[in-house]
Amino acid sequence: YEAASGSGNPLKRKVICGVCGHAMQRDNKKNGSYRCVMKRLNTGFDCSEEKVPEADILEAVIDTIQVYAQYAVSIDRLLQTRQEQRQLDRKQAQRQLQTLQSRKARLDKRLQDLYEGLVEGEISRESFAAQKKALTAQAEEISRTVLELERKISGSDDGSNAVIEHFKSYAGITALTREISIELLHSVTIYPDGRMDIRLNLVDEIEALMETLRRESCTA
Repeated sequence: YEAASGSGNPLKRKVICGVCGHAMQRDNKKNGSYRCVMKRLNTGFDCSEEKVPEADILEAVIDTIQVYAQYAVSIDRLLQTRQEQRQLDRKQAQRQLQTLQSRKARLDKRLQDLYEGLVEGEISRESFAAQKKALTAQAEEISRTVLELERKISGSDDGSNAVIEHFKSYAGITALTREISIELLHSVTIYPDGRMDIRLNLVDEIEALMETLRRESCTA
């Protein structure tokens, strides 16, 4: 992997020594490499002076961006599927709501008839009270269910996400430009054992969405 030409060094001030925390220095060769110079400056840090090829760092950064881009593609599919399911749930809820509203209207009519029967002396007060209690309980239960269905119908869609849409565009990335680095790459920390800790900007929201979707799939 090489840096995209003509766009400035995409790793400038991004490669950090894992011992002292200072930016590592790039040599001026065509196939450049990075190393920490703090030890030579007698700063007291025991930093490694081993050179790390720039191509290795670029490869690791691009691989990391591709991984998160693929996460974004997968999350986008899951969000779309969830949105489609919610639309189906809403249609079903609307049908249930219509049925319940018809039942509620019939109960209201029976309560009215019951009241008129009491006024006209067709039923006793005891019978009126017992029947009214039963009908009122049914009506209240329907009203609670209606409220739940109305909340489900009015719920907002969150099928699109700006960060996800943005990260999806990097699924085919093959070169790191300065512009992409400024936007996405926070830092590459290199430790003496050769391990690289690559930190990208904007990934917190992707990881939070992944965790949310994982929890939802576990409780479904």
